[in-house]
Amino acid sequence: MSQVRTCQKCGGTDIFVEWHEASPDPIYRTCGQHRSCLDKFPVSTEEHLHLTCRTCSYEWITAIREDKMDQQRRDIAQVCHEVNRAYCESLGDFSQFPWDDAPGWQRDSAINGVAFHFDNPDAAPDASHQNWYSQKEREGWRYGPVKDPQKKEHPCMVPFKNLPAEQQVKDILFACTVKALCRIPNFIIE
Repeated sequence: MSQVRTCQKCGGTDIFVEWHEASPDPIYRTCGQHRSCLDKFPVSTEEHLHLTCRTCSYEWITAIREDKMDQQRRDIAQVCHEVNRAYCESLGDFSQFPWDDAPGWQRDSAINGVAFHFDNPDAAPDASHQNWYSQKEREGWRYGPVKDPQKKEHPCMVPFKNLPAEQQVKDILFACTVKALCRIPNFIIE
């Protein structure tokens, strides 16, 4: 899976990426290749990426370790999504699309869930559901008897304790999948 980078300013995806090695110069703390790295990434004594949007010319910097962590979270989210999709299919629900075909809001929801578990590794399933619920609520979703992305209605927009057992299992599977994949050093889907 190749990573698609998006411009932080215009949302464009035509991004030029340059890898910069760590600078041995502790005074300037720049990569030595771009003086602008000093202004945008003052601690560039570690290797980093210098990114430029070819659409709007916006430039930004990201540490390699942060870029790898973001990629790892996206890849773990992809696996969590596919585990959830397989579980849904075992229940007779074939409405979930594969990761690459899933709508952006659904992929973002999985990435948010992974970030939540990275930050809260001991979170209980009800806390995982509450995180999901809060994100959906911020996005304008509400309870509806049938999942309807156009109306932003979802039958799981209820407290965890009110979810049917088979729906509670989704939060348990999600948390267990994140924990299992975090144990694999540098887990990245190639």
